[in-house]
Amino acid sequence: MKPAQRMQPTLPPIIQEKCNSFIEHFNIENVDEFPRKLTNTGNWKETEEELVQITEEILDILYMFLALHSQSDYIAVI
Repeated sequence: MKPAQRMQPTLPPIIQEKCNSFIEHFNIENVDEFPRKLTNTGNWKETEEELVQITEEILDILYMFLALHSQSDYIAVI
């Protein structure tokens, strides 16, 4: 197995179950609702608190990435 193939994560079983459940219960009659549900009204669907939480999670990940990256640069210089 190639290294790139070994690095591919597997989906947790709960995610696989949710996807399978979606496929099993998908109702083709609901297809007409999709355009209405996917139309951008210009309003956030999340509350302000949810947006703050999501933003903090994204920035935390970015911060961790930058911290790890700068540490590896420091180690490479030494």
